[in-house]
Amino acid sequence: MYATSQAYKTAAAAPAQESRITGTIGALSFSDVNIAEGSFTISNQCSDNKNVGIGQVYIGVLKATFRGINLAENEWQGVEITPVFGLKLANSTWEDVPLGVFTVSSVKKTTMGISVTAYDNMSKLDGRLDPSVFVGTQTALSFATTIAARCGLQIGNTQAEMDLLPNGDVQFALHADNDMSTWRDAMAYLAQAVCSYVTAGRDGKLYFRTYGSTAVATIDSSHRSSDGAYSDFVTEYTTIWFDNTDDGTETSYSSGSGGLTYEGGENPFLQDSTDVSYEVMRQNVMDGLRNILYSPFSVSIMPDPSFDLGDVISFTGGIAGKICCVTQFTFKHHKSMKLVGVGSDPSITKSKDHAAKSIQALKKDQANTNAQVTSVQSQVAVIQSQVEEISGSVMANYILPFGMSLDEITDTDQGGQPVNVLQFRISNDSDGNTATFYAEMCFNVKTFEDGNDNFQDAVVTVQYLYDNQVIQSAVYYMRDGWKILTLNGMVPQVTAGVHTFYVRMSVQGGSLF
Repeated sequence: MYATSQAYKTAAAAPAQESRITGTIGALSFSDVNIAEGSFTISNQCSDNKNVGIGQVYIGVLKATFRGINLAENEWQGVEITPVFGLKLANSTWEDVPLGVFTVSSVKKTTMGISVTAYDNMSKLDGRLDPSVFVGTQTALSFATTIAARCGLQIGNTQAEMDLLPNGDVQFALHADNDMSTWRDAMAYLAQAVCSYVTAGRDGKLYFRTYGSTAVATIDSSHRSSDGAYSDFVTEYTTIWFDNTDDGTETSYSSGSGGLTYEGGENPFLQDSTDVSYEVMRQNVMDGLRNILYSPFSVSIMPDPSFDLGDVISFTGGIAGKICCVTQFTFKHHKSMKLVGVGSDPSITKSKDHAAKSIQALKKDQANTNAQVTSVQSQVAVIQSQVEEISGSVMANYILPFGMSLDEITDTDQGGQPVNVLQFRISNDSDGNTATFYAEMCFNVKTFEDGNDNFQDAVVTVQYLYDNQVIQSAVYYMRDGWKILTLNGMVPQVTAGVHTFYVRMSVQGGSLF
């Protein structure tokens, strides 16, 4: 969390605030007067949309529509934007919070001004990798510093800071057999090797950051909006699997039992070492994962961008005792700060560990033909389903607030995509056999412009299918942002045999992920 004064914290918690955005676009200064109302947003994440992860190297995105800036439309491409958020304090002075360094990637001229999309410095890691820089044995910081220099960047961590991370002081050697093709690939593997993620800091430098256990802020019920959602479980990892490149086998490393399993893959920095065995290094990563003990959540607060990815937050009030970690955020100037933390319930997911590994193998082996892709997705759906044999009523209660969708759903998917699947067996016929399906899903809605720089509602259709027949459906009209949707369907009469019950989602005028 960015360090601010107590006066800032008091102003940020007040029911009414006065804030501003200032900064530079290239050599030119700008302020709120140059920003179209409601257009300035910054979003970023440090994990995927399902589980808290390490080895993640996501790019921060700034979107805004500017006006009154003395740049021609063809001069915006590649220009650097350095925005600063200012909050007015009780004594009428302003306290500033830097928001990062972004480079304009796309430009569109609209009736409201110049609409731009800009990415932070993580985007500069996408160049083709030169393997000749990975010679000898080096610490993660040494390797990362070389990578950053090749991309015109700097690493913000010191060696003393890196020494506090799992394997932060280890001399790594890169295994020759690896699948790295970009600098981003190499940075991701290094981050995983020291049980961290990499993100661009507010100063534009790249930082290795790990997950902590101490809350840096507390948000009570009076300072969060009513759309908050909080899971009643705690995400926890107790096992990690790594692939052994030399012989094609897999090895697991544990720190207890009963938690989630993390797939480490074929990390080329965790295959060889001159001073520490790879078994010790991998176990160190597992031990570091034990800090991940968070409840998934989604909440909106007043627009305070002093929060960082990885911040641990405690919530008090109606859900006292919840400890959560920010893995995604969306800051909307003058509107809100959306904070999200992902995770899965170990009691549900543990039984699917073997299924997840099978899915990974299927995806790895699939060829780039439509027929084979369809076949693999069909097998994935079967593996993801659970089979239960019971007489009477089958209740599948998946508390997975972050969903199970395989891919982004767009309006080009004519039939939509299945997002939750349950396969079950009823052992005997009875007039009282029923099947009930319940799930809570969190997903992001992106809507399309209508050509006049206006955003229309996305039309989201949810269908419940029993043995491939639609038994009920619902239509929702949604704007941009993270949504939590309760899915609830029931088959009133189920005959003996094996049946499939699933939910399919489709969208018009936008996308879902």
